[in-house]
Amino acid sequence: MNCFPLRIRNCRSQKLKKTNHKQTERRKYEKSQFRSRPHLPVCSRYGSPQRIHFAVPCSSRQPHPQVIRRILAEPRFQFGRKRGLREFAQQLALMIMLTDCHFVSTRLYVNPGLFFFIENNALYLWDYANGAQFELEERCVARIAQIAANPDVAPDAELDEELKANNIIAEKPFPRPEWGFGKPAEIFHFATRHPHFSLSESTPEEFTAAYVEASEDQFSDPEYSLRVRRDGPRIALPSPDLERLRTVSLWDSLKARRSCRTFDGTPISLVEISTLLYASFGEVHGPWTHLAENGLRELGIRRTSPSGGGIHPSQAYLIAMQVEGLEPGVYFYNGDVNDMTLISSVDSSTSLPSYLGGQPFVSGAAAGVFVTSVLNRVWKKYPHSRAYRIPLLDIGHLSQTFHLAAAALGLRSWLTAAFDDQQISALLKIADYTENPFLFLAVGHGSGDQLWPELVNFLKIH
Repeated sequence: MNCFPLRIRNCRSQKLKKTNHKQTERRKYEKSQFRSRPHLPVCSRYGSPQRIHFAVPCSSRQPHPQVIRRILAEPRFQFGRKRGLREFAQQLALMIMLTDCHFVSTRLYVNPGLFFFIENNALYLWDYANGAQFELEERCVARIAQIAANPDVAPDAELDEELKANNIIAEKPFPRPEWGFGKPAEIFHFATRHPHFSLSESTPEEFTAAYVEASEDQFSDPEYSLRVRRDGPRIALPSPDLERLRTVSLWDSLKARRSCRTFDGTPISLVEISTLLYASFGEVHGPWTHLAENGLRELGIRRTSPSGGGIHPSQAYLIAMQVEGLEPGVYFYNGDVNDMTLISSVDSSTSLPSYLGGQPFVSGAAAGVFVTSVLNRVWKKYPHSRAYRIPLLDIGHLSQTFHLAAAALGLRSWLTAAFDDQQISALLKIADYTENPFLFLAVGHGSGDQLWPELVNFLKIH
């Protein structure tokens, strides 16, 4: 059957003669009209109207020279290479019918939730929103970059199908949830939503057996301990004044707690420091005898606040400024014996605001505590990214306990996380990235106002 009833609007079908100026202009006009019709209706071999779709690497979806070159390179159709536009269009229709091949232009989109990293001399792609990881070949990397730069790129059928099957690319845009933080926070948030294990369908007996087996594998080292020690002179602390805490109700402490930005520089006693540290970071329950009674090693720490897995990776570093009976300096608190280790004899009274992002209202605080977390204590038991949440939750528990204890002692408190981790690590002499500061807690006396004097004066003037 004849399949050449191809119409091109506004184009004359006359045969072109030898090239001259007018003929050249006519040829340019015909080409422009042809390019203005990205979809040309033709007859298929089945007799039903079809549309030719061009794989074009541009948003205009016009016939691209790459497509034309692929058609003209076909040996069977070399005879019409230098003929006019109508003959070229007929060749194109004939090729489509004989080869049953349609150049389909489908926009491709790259999954925006991808993260690339190198490990063990190989490049990996991590779909962090879905928890899938892939080792990439060079051709896959090139293809992903090609699609990201130009969604209308010519198709690569075999490779594209493989990437689609693994949710790396798609023919429709990937949904983008609203997100106001930066990319690192997005990766952390979405990557840690998926647990790396599932025992939800197991019986209590199966769960217990799996728990014991995992614990034996993780803590086979007989020297392993959750407690941290720092080198330096040990400083004894007086016994905590627990009676003062017993005389104040929980409700009274909750009601009295509020952030203070107006410390007045009045010193606090060493007994109050001892009571605060012991109530917040001390091992108030003593040895975990219940474990030994059941033939288990004591690999947990018990404080007044809960901790995932009983690990308690949080450590307290006291910044003493106006503490009666204690020299200014940085001290590490040993919660199991309620004493401290001297880290440095640096007086941070004047430099502390600069450590905390220039916030002036820390001036006048009698003391402060930098709370760190020893991360390798956590990943030893929970070696997956979701477990990074544990230190953050732990510090939240400890912070509230600290504030309630300060309120019960009649003290004012304040907190901030606005500081440079590396600068604070240098102050605390933390040399390893496995321990990191997360929060600062200030304590002292003051009016308890949330608006500091400089802010009040500024508002009056302006």
